[in-house]
Amino acid sequence: MRTGSRVQPPKIALVVGFCCALVCHSAVATNGYMSHAIGTRAKGTAGAGVASAAGASAIDTANNPALGAFAPEGLESGIGLFSPRRSFEPGPSAMSGQSGAFSLSAGGRDSDSNYFPVPWLTKAWKLRDSDGVVGFSFYGRGGMNTDWRAADSRAQFNAGGGTRSYAGVYGAGDAGVDLMQAIAGVTYASRIGERLAWGITPQIALQAFEARGLGDVAPFSFAPFTRTFAQGEFPTNLSDRGHDFSWGWGASVGLWWQASDRLSVAAAYQSKIRMTPFDRYADLFAEQGDFDIPASLRFGIAYQASDAVSLQADVEYIDYEDIASVANPARDLLRCPSAGGSDVEACLGGDRGAGFGWKNMTVYKAGLQWQSGSFGTWRGGYSYAKQPVEEGDALFNILAPGVMEEHWTVGASFEMSGGRALSFAFMYAPSHTIRGLNFLDPTQTIELQMHQYELEVSYAWR
Repeated sequence: MRTGSRVQPPKIALVVGFCCALVCHSAVATNGYMSHAIGTRAKGTAGAGVASAAGASAIDTANNPALGAFAPEGLESGIGLFSPRRSFEPGPSAMSGQSGAFSLSAGGRDSDSNYFPVPWLTKAWKLRDSDGVVGFSFYGRGGMNTDWRAADSRAQFNAGGGTRSYAGVYGAGDAGVDLMQAIAGVTYASRIGERLAWGITPQIALQAFEARGLGDVAPFSFAPFTRTFAQGEFPTNLSDRGHDFSWGWGASVGLWWQASDRLSVAAAYQSKIRMTPFDRYADLFAEQGDFDIPASLRFGIAYQASDAVSLQADVEYIDYEDIASVANPARDLLRCPSAGGSDVEACLGGDRGAGFGWKNMTVYKAGLQWQSGSFGTWRGGYSYAKQPVEEGDALFNILAPGVMEEHWTVGASFEMSGGRALSFAFMYAPSHTIRGLNFLDPTQTIELQMHQYELEVSYAWR
């Protein structure tokens, strides 16, 4: 590898540690709970650009490892301020917790915790006497965070002493979840001739999760049916256990092909990242606390319309349905013996345990990049995907209302002296609402609503 880099390894390690500390307080939730893009350049075009080599940097290997073959040497770091605005509104109930119903008090609520820092860091090295490039990247790639105050919500149900009203969305005080993910990868990318490039990125991942205010759903856990419990004792690995951590590994691969002087095409595949289970929440998530990160597949084209203007279009497929804890319908809980069914594995924590009921997502992205000479490089983009939440699963998705469908973005990069560059991107996701029945109270509807903002700034030393 070449020597004389402006940033020495000890300094890189310090920056990585700083990023780790920030990621542990971050959340990203746009396409389901996956970010609409990684890196400031890609965020400026709404995630489009998997086939665009112009202006590529090492962070673009998170979208397509083959783009690492075009990354210049140097260090680049960015941080975004992400603001998801989440609310839910139950309608009136004719049952009000009677006859076995679980009813929510009517009226709208807004989630607290509306601002999250999202950092990333990359470094690229060109290999001597070779077209190869080695890159390191560290970034957050997903998350869910909700914070529902007990003072704002009440639930009505029969807890053995008659029908009563209890504080909190699920009747057990302050409620919400906090899911954080960080991924580190080392990329090797190279060119084959002038028209083909490829790349591969082995990855390790770290997750942290916490759930609060779910203690009153303990009777629906599979644990009492599979382990010996004292009379009146409920599962302990369900709620309010603090943050639990899991780690795992995966890989991504990518190809880039210059089909003509103006047209390039690309494909990239992100494997499922297999994670160790959340032991502290083994009685909540399906398959005894399993929570893998889903696989995704992307295709893209880039067209150089003129010397200054390029157009990008991508399609991304996210395989949420392969993750039981995310995809299993919440209404499957009705098959649990505690709800009158006969399938123990349909209880919370079982192999067929209730989840969020998310469907796979296909995301369509379009972007434009304009090089305006001395005024920098400007970007814009738009993406659309049908949100993954089924209407019948609205009750559980109060915890994770990932209902966004559209994203509008703008961004720009400005070259500076000494090879340095400053970039920014802004994203707005307009409000989207879904409405579905409370599957534990068929006389009540629940409305979930969300809109989002994000501003990201990055700086490159080359």
